[in-house]
Amino acid sequence: MDKKEILLLNISRFDHYIELANNKASWLISVLLTLLFGVITFMGYTDIIKNLMKLNHIISSIFSLLCLALIFFNAQAFYFLTKILQPNLKSNFSGNSILFFGDVCKNGFTELFNRIETFDDKAILKDMTEQVFLLAEIASLKYENVSKVNSILIYKIIPISLSICISSLIFKFILG
Repeated sequence: MDKKEILLLNISRFDHYIELANNKASWLISVLLTLLFGVITFMGYTDIIKNLMKLNHIISSIFSLLCLALIFFNAQAFYFLTKILQPNLKSNFSGNSILFFGDVCKNGFTELFNRIETFDDKAILKDMTEQVFLLAEIASLKYENVSKVNSILIYKIIPISLSICISSLIFKFILG
């Protein structure tokens, strides 16, 4: 394999990783919304709002804090998910790339044609190397945010959601 083939392989891999991160973010949005609406529906089913008035002030305050925490952590997760899905419009370092779509559009067809005509192997290799570096940077940032959302979901949202549902069910049976 020569250098250009290796760089093309990396460009293809990193593009795939970016696409996977975007797909994971879309799936996580679906999971979070399903979980949130499920908890809200369950709370409606158990008439928890009516029952909260009958409970001890401390218990109702704890339950209210759980609900606020669930809303807060969902908002935090959605923040990171939007960072994942937000298009990254980074350009290469010189702004004259024949690979970056932003540079190609910015410079226009004539400039692109002229640049391709005058590009030598060294310039192509440099442009491809910059593309690989920036795609790796983009993929890395996206996966850092996917990891943050996974942690929020597993360690915060799911336990709080289960706590709310179980307490709603308990209050329904205790208070009638």
